[in-house]
Amino acid sequence: MSRQPSRSPGNVDVVGARIAAQLLDYAVMFLLLIVVVFVGAGATGSRGGAESTAFFGLLVVGLGYGTVLEGAYGKTVGKMVTGIRVVGRHGRDIGYGQALVRNIPALFGGWLTWLVGMAVIAMDGQNQRLFDRAAGTYVVSDVGVGAGSAQRREEFTR
Repeated sequence: MSRQPSRSPGNVDVVGARIAAQLLDYAVMFLLLIVVVFVGAGATGSRGGAESTAFFGLLVVGLGYGTVLEGAYGKTVGKMVTGIRVVGRHGRDIGYGQALVRNIPALFGGWLTWLVGMAVIAMDGQNQRLFDRAAGTYVVSDVGVGAGSAQRREEFTR
């Protein structure tokens, strides 16, 4: 059964793809964090510098990864692989502001935050997390979005 009530900007029945995308994104973010820490630790040359670089890396990678990719492309690497994307109301592309709001839970990171997000998705008719609601974003199937989203943008900007 597909969840696609009239107020939804696309097929939001993508929970399995969201889980797979998040796991892939965690792997990519882990690799990015390792690079940031090793480059930063090498630049500072001290243990205290490595610890502050790790903290800074967690902030930048944790919040920046999703914010930059979703703000620019509407999807992270995991979403690209799983065929889903983030859109705003009416199927519009989101900007950096909406991407930042929906990625705030990344600052608190960890599995507990992720599990709470999944529980909220399971209870929501639009499969939105709390911060998706706050940002006015939806995660939808990317199939057929290309040409249709340009047409939808044109319709809603008239």
